[in-house]
Amino acid sequence: MRLPDDYEEPSNFGTPVMGAIIAVIFFVALIFVVVMVVNRQGSGGNTESSSSTELTETQIGTTDRYPDTDQLLTSSNLTPDDLDFWDKYPESTEPEKESEEETTSSEEEENYSDGYHTLVTHRDGTQEWVAINSDIAANTYEPTNMIRSGNIMKYFVNDKEVSFVGVSLSENQRDVDYKALKDAGVDYCMIRVGVRGYSTGQLVEDKQFKTHMDGALEAGLDVGVYFVSHAISTQEAQIEAAKVIEMLKDYSLDYPVAYDMGYVVNDTSRTDDLTKSDRTKIAEAFLRDIRIAGYKTLLCADKNWLITELNLLRLSGHEVWLDEPGDIPDYPYKYTMWKYSDSVTIDGISGYADMSISFIDYSEK
Repeated sequence: MRLPDDYEEPSNFGTPVMGAIIAVIFFVALIFVVVMVVNRQGSGGNTESSSSTELTETQIGTTDRYPDTDQLLTSSNLTPDDLDFWDKYPESTEPEKESEEETTSSEEEENYSDGYHTLVTHRDGTQEWVAINSDIAANTYEPTNMIRSGNIMKYFVNDKEVSFVGVSLSENQRDVDYKALKDAGVDYCMIRVGVRGYSTGQLVEDKQFKTHMDGALEAGLDVGVYFVSHAISTQEAQIEAAKVIEMLKDYSLDYPVAYDMGYVVNDTSRTDDLTKSDRTKIAEAFLRDIRIAGYKTLLCADKNWLITELNLLRLSGHEVWLDEPGDIPDYPYKYTMWKYSDSVTIDGISGYADMSISFIDYSEK
């Protein structure tokens, strides 16, 4: 508040002023007494409870200065709701954990889709981004050069076809018309020699092996073979290789001998507990003995098995038959054959056929 320019502070209080001050003090004291009386009358409506709980000056003097715990508990009129003070604190504004994980997953996908990583799916369904090993020969195929005509997949370079069409044959395919296969555009057949049982470990020859070999060769088709393994040691792998070599002694092959490895779908296998090192040594043992016998070699498996279950750097001396039916595969490393479908039909085979494409003419290699 701004005072007038001619205002002078008085040197002392006059009598009227002192009287006014005394009157104000008296009035305030009177109001205070009235309020106290009213409050006491208001609490008098509950004299029964008050008399049982109120502490007198005498009680305070003769006992401890403070009431005991039982007295506090029995005399309190508070309810559990009166003690609920947690809502006085604001709720956390941090995102829920699930949202954080979704964000992290999205960020990882953005960070790893960089050409230096590839996404693999483990047997339990979990996925993982794995760094691509630059020491292993890379996949250099141009996806737009893969052209599918009906059930036949072809690969072109400068508008020239540079691929070859193949089918897989086993005892699951009977009454095959090999000439019709050739007329339908098939260049080669990969014929199963046998399999090692995934639970018993027993070696079993394919019942149609000889029939398929003779029929395909007679029709002028090139021939390669494959063996399905569930070996659990290098010794078993060598036994498998010896069995294949024995069964091939009367035949000449243009295409390789493939070692087919992988998980058993919807069941357990005797190989489930093997380590990555174990599986790699088993594959090495089989393929080494086959190569020593003078045959070309292939390692057959899907992307996830090849990357997560084998040391590909140690097996880089052997070519790969990629077992990946579906769209153009995103396998980052070099492969020379690709099984692109297991559910198509083709003249010469009743039922579904396993179709492959080879990027190498093994008959010329």
